[in-house]
Amino acid sequence: MVKHMTLEEWDRRVAPFLATIGIRARHIVTDAHQIIDWVKLLPAAPDFETEAIAKLEEAKIALSLAHGAVSMALEDYNKKEKVS
Repeated sequence: MVKHMTLEEWDRRVAPFLATIGIRARHIVTDAHQIIDWVKLLPAAPDFETEAIAKLEEAKIALSLAHGAVSMALEDYNKKEKVS
């Protein structure tokens, strides 16, 4: 059974969370596309370690961990009580 919620209640209790989730997810996607583009534009790679690539390696590890966390978040979301 689907629970009903007034628009005012929805705006107060649910909408801010969905807005933030959407914004944060969009940032991740945008950042990933920009990194891909900047690496493609890089005319050459230096023959020494750089902070940028060290940060990219850190991001790779963080994203691997985040992948599991996002998967669990989606599972949790799907278990939430549905409202209309």
